Amino acid sequence: MGFYHYAQSYREAANLLTNADKTSRKATHPEAPIRFLYYHAIELYLKAFLRTHDYTPRELATRKFGHDTLRLSKKVAKLGIHFDDKDVQVLAEGWSGGYSNCHDQVPAG
Repeated sequence: MGFYHYAQSYREAANLLTNADKTSRKATHPEAPIRFLYYHAIELYLKAFLRTHDYTPRELATRKFGHDTLRLSKKVAKLGIHFDDKDVQVLAEGWSGGYSNCHDQVPAG
């Protein structure tokens, strides 16, 4: 349940930022952290689903899956979750639309 609970936390953080007073935002790209948080939540939800199908955390951390929401969604789809064309477009944009580049720039904790 670790992936799922982390996903919930990232989604809730994104919701809080989305609903925050926009006039108090001083960042030049205030949508960037929100997008990052939502896409990371999606990634973690997909991994949580795969964990219920016997994928190990180590396996999900490999280059085979990594942070690639499109690749993860394709594996999830093979296990029975349906994604429509709009879903697939959003999942693909997460990987190619800046999420991965943004993730690479996050300082190590």
